[in-house]
Amino acid sequence: MTLLDRYLTGKCLAAITTVVAVLAALTVLFALIEELDEDNAHYGFGQALQYLLLTMPRRVEELLAYGVFIGLLLALGDLSEGGELTAMRAAGVSPGRIMLALLPTLGICLLMSLALSELLSPAGERAGERYKQTALLALVAKPSAAAAYIPPEDGV
Repeated sequence: MTLLDRYLTGKCLAAITTVVAVLAALTVLFALIEELDEDNAHYGFGQALQYLLLTMPRRVEELLAYGVFIGLLLALGDLSEGGELTAMRAAGVSPGRIMLALLPTLGICLLMSLALSELLSPAGERAGERYKQTALLALVAKPSAAAAYIPPEDGV
């Protein structure tokens, strides 16, 4: 891996990470509003946030393809704006070589997507759903004061 490869990989991964983080934050914000919009008064902010954090790998996995595309566009646009792509071309680097230098970034993102989809997302989704069901069932199972059992008294 040459200096050019490392430089482009670092710039692109930083842009991709930023884009995916922003998209994930927006997705979690909208999902939190949706979770709290349910008519269950006992399912609160902490429980909804815990559920969303457990299901976060699936959300990141869904956003990763968009984040890679937008992040690469932003990184290459930033390099072009700073004149770095022009300097690379003036130094004799072909456009094909510049595209080849982006392959390590795509490989890293592909491996991350594979790990998310095969390992983290299913486990996180199962844990999140289990947590949400447990929280909702625990709240339903708690007897209220009106539904408490009152034993019959003598003669009644």
